[in-house]
Amino acid sequence: MDFGHRRVHVAVADASHEIIASGVQRYDDDTRWTARIALAFELVDRVGAEHGLHFGALQAVGIGVPGPYTGARGITWNHRTAPEGVDTAFAERFHASVVVDNNTRLAALAEAVSRPGAVGDVVYVRLSDASAAVSSSPAAS
Repeated sequence: MDFGHRRVHVAVADASHEIIASGVQRYDDDTRWTARIALAFELVDRVGAEHGLHFGALQAVGIGVPGPYTGARGITWNHRTAPEGVDTAFAERFHASVVVDNNTRLAALAEAVSRPGAVGDVVYVRLSDASAAVSSSPAAS
């Protein structure tokens, strides 16, 4: 799950880490986290139904959030409140482990994991605006 300032993107991977389904749901920049979470759940349900998926054996949920994220409650950045309760909401919904971290850090980790042996040191740059995100691939070293 990748929460941006104006959209949430979900990607479902199987046990071999292959992406088997994905989707995007947009929202306004000032949408509260409770509404963003509800939209994310609707998106997961929609993507699951479209691809005939069920999430009963889900191993984990990774959630990327924008901006600096330390896991501390009540922190604000750029006049936005940190995603309070997002971890609990997803853990309760899916009965699985939940990891919440900065979305760029998680994207870099995914690149490194998907290319074992090809990536040594990673410099990951993510440029984004409210409507789309463009990211570079890590350079092999």
